Amino acid sequence: MMVNTWRQSPAFRQKEKKTNHAILMNTNSLAAADYTLPVVFHIINEDPASITDQNVIDALAALNDAYGKTGAFAGARTDTRIQFCLAKTDPNGGATTGILRTKSYLADFDADMEGDALTALGKWDGDRYI
Repeated sequence: MMVNTWRQSPAFRQKEKKTNHAILMNTNSLAAADYTLPVVFHIINEDPASITDQNVIDALAALNDAYGKTGAFAGARTDTRIQFCLAKTDPNGGATTGILRTKSYLADFDADMEGDALTALGKWDGDRYI
């Protein structure tokens, strides 16, 4: 094994020690950072009420579990320290639930032909919302 041969070298061991230390330092700084990102759910279909607020809340909880190494996603994953919440403020500063429903025949659409029209129905500023 070449790695075992390298580890016999004091220079290699010193470089490995510095690298491991740098990794630990970056991991610690990441662990201290928490990010909460506002999410807007755009429900666009012929019957937007068919997807309940509870369905959305459950989906958001699953997303947070996946990014937070909790629930069904506990185990050999990494906690990203990123959480998601429903947006509380719309782009104009007004209150919102973060769940927007739009009735549209475009729910069953051809992405190539109608994708832009569907996107235009509900797009919010991607720099401020997920």
